[in-house]
Amino acid sequence: TPVVPRVAGYLTEVDVRLHSIVEEHDRMFLIDQRPYEIAVMQAEANLDAVGQQVGAQTASVKSATAQLGVAKAQLDRAQRNFARTQTILDNNPGALSQADKDRAETALDQALERVASAEANLQRSKEQLGAEGPENAQFRFAVAALEQAQLDLAFTEIIAPDRGIIESFNVSVGYYAQP
Repeated sequence: TPVVPRVAGYLTEVDVRLHSIVEEHDRMFLIDQRPYEIAVMQAEANLDAVGQQVGAQTASVKSATAQLGVAKAQLDRAQRNFARTQTILDNNPGALSQADKDRAETALDQALERVASAEANLQRSKEQLGAEGPENAQFRFAVAALEQAQLDLAFTEIIAPDRGIIESFNVSVGYYAQP
C-alpha cells in the first residue's frame, strides 16, 4: 500500500526502517509542524477578530435601530406641528405668516427624510452583519479556516493505514514531502 502525505513539508522524523514491521496507526513519518502550528494560531486569531467584528456590527444594528426610533419621534413631532399649523391656518387664515407655514412644511419634509435615512442606515447595518450567531457567514468562514488549519496540522503525522512490512522507501530527515 503506497503511503503518501496529505500536506507538504520537510520531514523532521522518520520512525520506520526498511523491512520493519508497522502496526495500524503507527506513526511512520513526521512533517515539520511549525508552519501548520502557525497557521492554526493565525486561524484562531482570525476567528477572534471575526467575533469582534460581528460584535461591532451587531452594535451598529442596535445603534441604527435607536437612530430610527429618534427619527420617528422627530417625525411624529413634526407631523403634529404641521397639523397644528394647518388647523390654525384653516380656522384663521391670517393668524400665521407664510414663513411659519413654510417652516412647518420644511420641518415635516426634513423629518420624513431623516426617517428614510435612518431606515437605510439600519438596512445597511443589517446587511453588513448578515445572519446572527453561528449562522453568520463571516463566522462560519473563520471556523472552517480554523478547522482546515487544524486538519492540516494533524496530517503532518503520516500514519500507517494497516499492519504491514516496510518494503521500500527512499526518504530521510530533511526530505521534502509532497501530497
